[in-house]
Amino acid sequence: MMSTPYHSQTNGLVERFNRTLIEALAKTATDHIRNWDQYIAPILFAYRTNEHSVTKISPFFLVYGRDAKLPMDSTKMEEEPILLNHVEKQLDHLPIIRNTVQKQLQIEQQKQKDRHDKKLKRLILYHIGDKVLYFEAAKDKTHMGKLDPKWKGPYYIHDIIGNGAYKIRQLDGRLLKAPVNGSLLKKYISRDD
Repeated sequence: MMSTPYHSQTNGLVERFNRTLIEALAKTATDHIRNWDQYIAPILFAYRTNEHSVTKISPFFLVYGRDAKLPMDSTKMEEEPILLNHVEKQLDHLPIIRNTVQKQLQIEQQKQKDRHDKKLKRLILYHIGDKVLYFEAAKDKTHMGKLDPKWKGPYYIHDIIGNGAYKIRQLDGRLLKAPVNGSLLKKYISRDD
């Protein structure tokens, strides 16, 4: 998947999970700031064993076909007929459950996409050779240089990568290495015009 710098929306699932992880760390490790990393594994275990709102099933169950065994659960070994039933259930029912969950996820993703698309401003398409300004998203959230211009340029559109991403070059012909998302560009209009 193509992803451009300072445009985290292109990888929404990772960004959303990172937010969940950071929020859980903030709540759990408040008194243990120096060793917050020791809380990552327990938080991930809690995340993986909780039922998710969309799937109504825990990720652990989807991977292993059973609920997780906790230290406080019984350690008694299952009897062989029960084990055979479990294996049969794994082979017969788990693929059906996974398929149902996959369909639920596709429906939810389509709903999210529709909501996102409604909020989008009209997408401007650029053509090779168009002059544009490039918004420096990294400077947008900083407190230093508040009065510095946030738009750099002008640049030329050098190549259209697709999915709203572009390669741009400076007026002297030097190409910027990283692709740029079209939402960070705006048409350049000189003061002479």
